[in-house]
Amino acid sequence: MKKPVMLVIFTLILLGSRAGEAGDWPQYRGPNQDGISTEKLDPVWPAEGPKLVWKVPLTQGFSSFAVAGDKVFTLINRDNKGESWEWCIALEAATGKELWASAISCPLITWKGAQRQGEYLGGGPRSTPTVNEGKVYVYSFDLKICCFDAQTGKELWVVDMVKDHEGYVPQCGNAESPVIDGNLLIVAGGGPGQSILAFNKDTGQVVWKNEDAEHLYSTPKVATILGERQAVFYMKNDLMGISVKDGKRLWRSAVTYHGHNCMQPVVFEDKVYCGVGTDGTGVYQVIKEGEGFHSKRLWFNGMKDSALIATAVFKNGYLFGGLSLSTGNLKCIEFSSGKVIWSKGKIGEGSGILVGSTLVFLSDRGELILLEPKPEYKELARFDKALTGICYSTPAFCNGRLYIRSNKEGACYDMSVK
Repeated sequence: MKKPVMLVIFTLILLGSRAGEAGDWPQYRGPNQDGISTEKLDPVWPAEGPKLVWKVPLTQGFSSFAVAGDKVFTLINRDNKGESWEWCIALEAATGKELWASAISCPLITWKGAQRQGEYLGGGPRSTPTVNEGKVYVYSFDLKICCFDAQTGKELWVVDMVKDHEGYVPQCGNAESPVIDGNLLIVAGGGPGQSILAFNKDTGQVVWKNEDAEHLYSTPKVATILGERQAVFYMKNDLMGISVKDGKRLWRSAVTYHGHNCMQPVVFEDKVYCGVGTDGTGVYQVIKEGEGFHSKRLWFNGMKDSALIATAVFKNGYLFGGLSLSTGNLKCIEFSSGKVIWSKGKIGEGSGILVGSTLVFLSDRGELILLEPKPEYKELARFDKALTGICYSTPAFCNGRLYIRSNKEGACYDMSVK
């Protein structure tokens, strides 16, 4: 009797591990918020590029795609009775067909800078939906947290951070994406004493709130550091670790504000990488002494080696990304020292992800570039016309397909291994 039971258990474990290889991409930067997919892709493309599955027009916005089950979700602008509103839309993953669209209960704020710089900086959502247990959570341009039914788009609950929690809308509008950890939805954006909050994801009720730090555009990264589950926030003047359990601040490092604190912190073991293109980036070490935590900065690079918007991908001790504000070059930086290992192929403020053993970068001009994640530069493939428009979004990868979007259109490419 024991052998069949053990065989069944082993089979279930094996099937479970295989299912995990082709999981959803349910939030900004993937299932673990690190821009990494455990799937594999085919790095060999024909001259005309990878196989296009679908391409659809999308109105303004720099929201990325989230993929869950047979649906793809993103945020767009759309007219509603003569006003420009922010909408969450669901597309059929296989065809790009729109399944539902739900207006977020507010007219979209028009940032005054958009009038000066047109579509380059203004006009549209920057946050990415988060999908969890049949619900879609969005964080609007003017700080409304909305929960929708993923199947129908029905609004389940709304929290207005400005009205309910004295929230502050940053100059360029909100770009932070909601983060789910366990039963909590965690965000920044409230006023004094409640700038960081955790809500019950099912009801929208406050579980805890704390801090006075002013938020900007960065999405928190949830990680276990030195045995403590914490949300790492990159705020206007603060990099800090907040206990997921009760909202208590565990550690803090001062950071310089220069207008665009955007990138999501990158966490590896007890170290955190972050920064801003107009000042510089660095690595901060979290230290635990007794029951307390503190942090210290290990290294810092000036703006010549810094991204303005994009978040780097970490692999085998190196950071890869569009890590040069002045030239827009792809760079490889040694995580432990900040040393630039190579600087090649311009992608502007493009974003990258890691799929198996292949780096996939989407330039801000809509080019797709495949690279090996190594300290020696090796380009595997390039496709110059994947999208039109400006691409400040991060690619999503799910079930062999790459989902990308610009402020004009969205597309799905088949990159599965045949």
